[in-house]
Formats: sequence, C-alpha cells, structure tokens
Amino acid sequence: MPSTKFRLKFDNDDKTYSQLITAGFNINKFKSMLPDNFRLHEEGDKLHITIETIRDDDLANSKPLLDRELKRFYFFTNMEVEYQHITVRGTIRVEQLHTMTISSVNNLPEDIGKQNWNDKISLQFSLWHLASKENDVKTKILIYYQILELSEYAFDKYQNPNESPDPLNECRFLRHLVAHGNIDNDNKQMKAYLKYLEKNKTPYGRIKTEAIAVST
Repeated sequence: MPSTKFRLKFDNDDKTYSQLITAGFNINKFKSMLPDNFRLHEEGDKLHITIETIRDDDLANSKPLLDRELKRFYFFTNMEVEYQHITVRGTIRVEQLHTMTISSVNNLPEDIGKQNWNDKISLQFSLWHLASKENDVKTKILIYYQILELSEYAFDKYQNPNESPDPLNECRFLRHLVAHGNIDNDNKQMKAYLKYLEKNKTPYGRIKTEAIAVST
C-alpha cells in the first residue's frame, strides 16, 4: 500500500525509542490519539510515523494531516516535535527536515482518543499553537479570542458588577479592551465589568488600572 514516512524527534533532543520509553513517554496513549491510517512504529531505535497515502511519498497531502495531529498533541502536552520526511529512491534515502520547537511537557489525558477533524477544529488548534508562541500580551489575547469566536459560544449578559463574570465572558471583555482601547463607552456590560474590576481583583490578580494599561 502506498505510504509516506516521517521520523519523529521529541523534546528538542534526538532521543532513541528506548530512551523515550525509559523517560516515561506513553507510546500507547500517543497511538490511541492518531487516525487509523497512521502507523506508529520503531525503526533503528527511532520512532516513526507512516501514513497511508494515495501514492508513495505524498508529502503535499500527508504533511497537513501530520501537522494537525502534532498541534493537537502540543495542545495537551505543551511538547512539540521535529519530524523528517523520509523518502526511499532505490538505495538513496533523502531526508527533508521540518522543524518545530519544544516546551515543558505535560501528560496526555487518560481518555485521549482520535479527533473527529473538521476545518474549524484544525484552525482552532493552529491558533492555539500560534498564540502560545506569541510574546506580546495584546496579540496573544486577540488570537485566543479567535478560538473562542470559532466555537460560537453563546455569551450571557453581564450586568451585576458584584458578581464575578463567566470566564469566557471575561475573555470577551479583555478582547474588547485590547482591540478598541475604549473604556469610556456606552456598553453597559463593559461598564459593569470595569466596576467589577474596581471592586475586586481578577483571577490573575489584576485591578482596573492594570486592565486599562493592557488596552493602551
């Protein structure tokens, strides 16, 4: 069956398959989150993924599929992977390196399974990946809010400054401050939120003046 093969490199270090297992990498959880046409296997004491494709060495179609799976893996673990597309032409092996960076590592959830992909979910994981690399706080907030917008969340009205806003509502208010920088407006919900900030510290310990500073 035609296929496209990639060699994986974890934790910014060219660990062998044996070293990954010794370090506590749960190979079975990783397998369980991958699609049925992905085969995770050890070769030369290195971890590889072989993807069933229409033709051999179909990098154009297989790379986006691998990218989205690894971005989902990153979402759960905060760990990225370098991978090499390996082609075989007779006795000549050509390796093309695609680089991704590494962060601290979390465990995959116990109930991790395969993702039912669509364009929206794929974009949300890509935005999460992009936001996590962004150092500018304003830009990070704007990107994260795009993920929320894609979820089509139905926001409740916030009117009582004596009560803490729903966390997702608070995301909306912070995005408004960052995007518009307009705290003196006629938006009743924003006015209520700013009164709340005057009276209480946010979950991140910021008060009104600090929230305003983000927007200016």
